[in-house]
Amino acid sequence: MKRHVSDGWSNLWRIAGSMNIDPKPLTIRQLFWMTEGRDRHVWSVASALMALIANCHKDSKGRALRPDDFNPTLTRAERLRNAILITDENVSVMRDEFKKVFK
Repeated sequence: MKRHVSDGWSNLWRIAGSMNIDPKPLTIRQLFWMTEGRDRHVWSVASALMALIANCHKDSKGRALRPDDFNPTLTRAERLRNAILITDENVSVMRDEFKKVFK
């Protein structure tokens, strides 16, 4: 069985071909960034669909699943970007808001 040996140039052309662009005016770093951006976009679309399907088929208990729960390209900081840290200083504000909602 003959193994395919790839060199740097064939990998470069594969990356460019997957994005339908001419790699000649770009650096390898730029191509890598473009590939990473495309992959993150594809995962964001796929994870939104996964969250939609999962929320349609889950029971009413528990929190709703978010696309970020399914997206492996996000870092921990990106997953927590909209999170609010509850501290002793802001717990009273949160309590007051809940009282307004449940009156």
